Amino acid sequence: MLKIVDATQNLDLCFIDHSFDLTLYQEYIEKIIQGGFKMILDDISQYDFKKDVLPIIGNIQNHRLEIKEIQNNFKELTKGLDQKIESLFHKKIDATIVLYLGLCNGAGWVKEHNEKNYVLLGIEKIIELSWGNKDDMIGLIYHELGHVYQKQYGILERPLLNKHDEMLWQLFIEGIAMIFEQKLMNNENYYHQNKNGWLAYLSIHLNELKNDFNNDLIKHKNDQYFGDWCNYRGFGDAGYYLGSKFVKYILRSEKFDDIISFDLPDVHRYWKQYLKETA
Repeated sequence: MLKIVDATQNLDLCFIDHSFDLTLYQEYIEKIIQGGFKMILDDISQYDFKKDVLPIIGNIQNHRLEIKEIQNNFKELTKGLDQKIESLFHKKIDATIVLYLGLCNGAGWVKEHNEKNYVLLGIEKIIELSWGNKDDMIGLIYHELGHVYQKQYGILERPLLNKHDEMLWQLFIEGIAMIFEQKLMNNENYYHQNKNGWLAYLSIHLNELKNDFNNDLIKHKNDQYFGDWCNYRGFGDAGYYLGSKFVKYILRSEKFDDIISFDLPDVHRYWKQYLKETA
């Protein structure tokens, strides 16, 4: 079942005279996740801590109103979520959703730790990205739970030998998470990424998007489809839209709970079929 943890009520405990203290932070995070401090530090091992992390964390105390909004939205969006998932998918998800102060690991990320699945929502990144509204937080929570669902009841990770397979597999699993998100929203055309004409443009240019992605598959070039910082014809996150359309194509002939256990050859086979499909 889902466990919901709001660990943002005492963020001041991580600061001394308004300065962030890593030792106090270690005490804070270990109370939430045993062994979590090392896990979080390992995740940001490539960061310049003083340059990339401290300024964002040090600024969080200046955002009291945003923190309260995020806390309220988190409480509302997770209320009854366990029952909602079970009613739609007839299965329970075993995971802990944690709203916490991270070290800029991500606004939302999934991690298995001590044989438990965590959906970790870093309030410092949510504030930095201005993602504290309900629409953005729905995307963070529901989408990541889609990955947990595939991990728990199917296969989320496969051995991938080259960039081509990595790109196609990412398209597939992100598409599954998008479909999971849309089912929870009861809206098959829902995309939390839809801002500034995103959906209108991509829906009109789906054929071009599909072909561009396939050309980049051949070139092993995957730097413009996944991430709000990416740029596909002026839009980020285009791969999430394409992934959802690809998975919907597969769902014409397969059941959702079957495709989450697909192996790579299955994905390749359906991708070749989908390329021949004209939107």
